[in-house]
Amino acid sequence: MSYIQTNIIKGRVKKYSDRAEADKIFNYPYEAIEEALANAVYHRNYELREPIEVRILPESIEIINYNGIDHR
Repeated sequence: MSYIQTNIIKGRVKKYSDRAEADKIFNYPYEAIEEALANAVYHRNYELREPIEVRILPESIEIINYNGIDHR
């Protein structure tokens, strides 16, 4: 997560001429990536021995989990 937060997530400040407040806009919300990775670990099928893959592409982040059916 620290690699993603440091190298992938970028912020930009948007200032407005009519008010003192500014908005900070990010390309990816950190909390959403954190939740997606936690879900991938939680729903992982430990019988398959396949790792969870995180692919960082120029236009997206892919989290690939070779999971099975949740038999609850």
